[in-house]
Amino acid sequence: ENKMIKNVYVNNEFKDGGNNKKYEYDENMVNKKLIKSRQWKQWKILEVIHWICTLKNGKFKRYKNTLMVNMRLRNISGKHFARIDKSDLTYFYGVTDFDDVCDLYEAIEDLVANSYAE
Repeated sequence: ENKMIKNVYVNNEFKDGGNNKKYEYDENMVNKKLIKSRQWKQWKILEVIHWICTLKNGKFKRYKNTLMVNMRLRNISGKHFARIDKSDLTYFYGVTDFDDVCDLYEAIEDLVANSYAE
């Protein structure tokens, strides 16, 4: 599975007529009001990635492209935060450093426990 994801990312297998917009992160498309309201169940892929990349002063920015590919491939959005396991952050999201996994998991748990989610 990791080889498949690497091929998708490295070889840009999802290009649409030379336009790979579907797998690019465009901050202008992010609904920042939705993020600020912490209504994580309504977040689409771009809101999730933006939220992750802004945590801990941008600690997770290095995962931005990996997150985009992995989340698009698996159709992951904010509503999945309620069911996430720590191992999912590596296997499904692509976060590889164990300290990063622990920090991100803690942030997601806090978001889910302390936010309006409807």
